[in-house]
Amino acid sequence: MNRRKSEWGAGRIPVALPEPRVGLDSDDELLQMLDLETGHRLAVIDLLSTIFSFETSRHVVVAGDRFGDVHMLTMLNRSSYVPPTTAVRLYLFDKGEWDRHLTGLCHWCGRRFVPEARIFDAIRSLTTNLDPQQAPCLTLHDEAFADPGLLAACPSCHGPLQFDPFEVDNRDRA
Repeated sequence: MNRRKSEWGAGRIPVALPEPRVGLDSDDELLQMLDLETGHRLAVIDLLSTIFSFETSRHVVVAGDRFGDVHMLTMLNRSSYVPPTTAVRLYLFDKGEWDRHLTGLCHWCGRRFVPEARIFDAIRSLTTNLDPQQAPCLTLHDEAFADPGLLAACPSCHGPLQFDPFEVDNRDRA
């Protein structure tokens, strides 16, 4: 089968996956997983029809072709990347008030959830010696960001997450 060689960045924008440096791109009938830094192909699949759209969620890629067929692909042998998330207190504009709980965002399924108390305990133990005027995200050492006490699983999809060693709560600024 004679295929055109895909040129990285030929006017198309790849879709970034939850993993760093990995994206998806389509070239007519080919769906490609690419290293975003080097442009090298990590995986290629020929769907035998022009691809009109594709989306990802965790380890699944869904691609739609010109015939209206939907292809669901499971990505295997991926790295053990754990995306970061931050405990944030949101302002609820529809209610005109701050949320009662700090929540984290799951980068696998897109849902917000209230972290377990042990996450807040770990954050407080890592930031207890900081001056209130110090920004933890700029002051803490890299080891704090990799603290195993900050590992969690999304209660909805069970995807792994690594909480940042600080909270974002701007209630006092309002």
